[in-house]
Amino acid sequence: MKELKKIFTLFLAVLLSFTAIVPMSASAQTRDFDSYFLFDVWDHWGADQLDDLVNADIFGGYKTSQGDYEFRPNRTITRAEFAAIIVRSLQLTRKSASTSYPFTDVPANHALRNEIAIASDHGIIAGLGGGKFGPNQNVTREQIASMIVRAFSDTISFTGGTAKNFTDVPAGHWAAADIKKASSIGLVSGVSQTTFGMGRAATRGEAGVLLHRALNRETKNLTSADTLVSLANSYQTSLFSLDNATKAQLTNHINTYYTGFQKAFATEIYEYGYLADMNITGELTFTVKSNHTRFAQVKGTGATMTFEYYDPDKRRDVVETVDYEPTFYMKKIGSSWKIYYVEDFSFDFEEDYLY
Repeated sequence: MKELKKIFTLFLAVLLSFTAIVPMSASAQTRDFDSYFLFDVWDHWGADQLDDLVNADIFGGYKTSQGDYEFRPNRTITRAEFAAIIVRSLQLTRKSASTSYPFTDVPANHALRNEIAIASDHGIIAGLGGGKFGPNQNVTREQIASMIVRAFSDTISFTGGTAKNFTDVPAGHWAAADIKKASSIGLVSGVSQTTFGMGRAATRGEAGVLLHRALNRETKNLTSADTLVSLANSYQTSLFSLDNATKAQLTNHINTYYTGFQKAFATEIYEYGYLADMNITGELTFTVKSNHTRFAQVKGTGATMTFEYYDPDKRRDVVETVDYEPTFYMKKIGSSWKIYYVEDFSFDFEEDYLY
């Protein structure tokens, strides 16, 4: 995973760089490019899913004293934090203009007060009783399973599968039905073959993987494949019209097509100003690899790219010819789709250049 992202980043630095680039202001991006490289996640059992959530701006990281960023997948996560992540993932808002607040133990200055209220409005959380929510308590494995089932009840079908019978889940437990629903479609699998891990504090890694699985199980209100392919075609046309682009044209391209990692990266590369000359042979044919309510992937095939660029670090020209088969990772924001990650292709860089 680490090497793949290195190769991708290095190559896309070339792909998104054109002659006579006008440097862009760093203020054009809303998140530091380096904050998407959370090295401690890449050895985690859920690395691919967690990295995808980071790229899509659903999870962020912690900045260290050395200036690096960490995901800290084995760190616990609070009830307020997980509720807020769900709310932001589903782009939910309060159901009414009411200023009433459902919980007495969430102070007015709590950073996630609004997200907690939204989660309550949509029935994702019910509290601990007595008007309490326990925002700073560690969220447990059964609580995240229940929150996920409630949050995705309108977009995921929880019927038709075979639920697991965990020996540590009492039949009358308040979360038993939700755990059965989640296990029946593979959202949760337990800490062993027979036990769920009731009462155990969930980690950021566990919570993230569960959320990622849910986002990739949504099957309601899907965008048509034609619309997704049209976006990919439009993006590709715009990308290869940026030669000698003005600052305004570059800014428009970024804001029209990108979000998350891709937006931060494109801004970083345009700012840096590589020089590149590219030629495409063949015509891309796009197909939809996956299509869900809020996330989709579109892949292009059938083209090769030959490019020559000057590497200012090595002080020499570099020429490469590769199969060009991009996969666009897309996220729906409001009514529009944006590209948050582009996986272009892989090929062997000279070892001294890559490292």
